[in-house]
Amino acid sequence: METVTLETERLRFSFWEKEDAEILAQNLNNFNITKSMQNVPFPYTKELAMEWLSKAEERTLKQHYVFKIVSKKDGKIIGNISLTFQNPFKNAEFGYWICEKCWGKGYATEALMAIIDFGFQFGLHKICGRHYVDNPASGRVMQKCGMVHEGTQKEQVFKDGIYHDVAFYGIINKKEK
Repeated sequence: METVTLETERLRFSFWEKEDAEILAQNLNNFNITKSMQNVPFPYTKELAMEWLSKAEERTLKQHYVFKIVSKKDGKIIGNISLTFQNPFKNAEFGYWICEKCWGKGYATEALMAIIDFGFQFGLHKICGRHYVDNPASGRVMQKCGMVHEGTQKEQVFKDGIYHDVAFYGIINKKEK
């Protein structure tokens, strides 16, 4: 697999490996994280992590980048961020999560800024993201990264027995041309 180097002041991004299944399961076996993730069940087991890791590895690199987020300070995995290209429209959508003990420290904003810059290096026109309306912290992360709220879809996602409203954000590549 092609190597991609992506770093910020406090974070390093690298591809997930099968050996990461245990820590992935530990991080995602947390209802406070998975309740805001459309396709991630709770409880989250090591078997689910292994299945997800094998699928992530099979994806075409040029259309879907999935990175573990690693703290440079201690080398621990603290989250995930992905960027999925939506060709031929020159757009992409990101998704992320940060382990709960790392919330409120600016890691999500730092990681999202890095993935936006990474995506725009490919000449993307627009990068989009979304969050459940009942998770406003995620919207604040997107706003800090220069993203604009483009609308809300009512009762868009059914999870855990209820419908969730979903807020959509986007950012246009101002340097494109």
